[in-house]
Amino acid sequence: MQKNEKELDNRLGAERGQELDTCKAACYEKRYGELARRLTVDAVLMVVLPWGEQSVDLHGIWDTGATDTVVNRPLLEKAGIVTFYKDDDEPMTLTQVGHAGLVNGRLRIGDVVTPIFPVKVTDFDPDGRLAAMGREVPDVLIGMDVIASGRFEVNSIGNETVLTFEPEF
Repeated sequence: MQKNEKELDNRLGAERGQELDTCKAACYEKRYGELARRLTVDAVLMVVLPWGEQSVDLHGIWDTGATDTVVNRPLLEKAGIVTFYKDDDEPMTLTQVGHAGLVNGRLRIGDVVTPIFPVKVTDFDPDGRLAAMGREVPDVLIGMDVIASGRFEVNSIGNETVLTFEPEF
């Protein structure tokens, strides 16, 4: 009986080890090499369209203050993925994110690929003020809809910031 229990423990341990290895392969880690003031990310947005999936490379920010993930509209238009028309009386801005359009898409962040979810699309700098001041206009703000789907951890180790994201989807 003890031999069977030991074999079962070994098998379960091996299966758990495989699960952990799979998770490690699907986890994202970024080392900033300094104490980071902004948690930046390079990602790919894969937009699901009736005729197939199109993708666009993004550079953005992990934004723990944003409820939803939001993509900058001009980037999608420039890539020819989608065109939005806005009412001149109510231009779409980041502060009016409720007026934003939606696309169905998934994000690839390193080896992590999210399930398909509605991504808000809006214009982060509609009047060009940020660009005129020389400020970087992000392509994407990754919000809590993605961040809360797993373990999101930011640590300072010496003079280095390390961000880890382990999704549970």
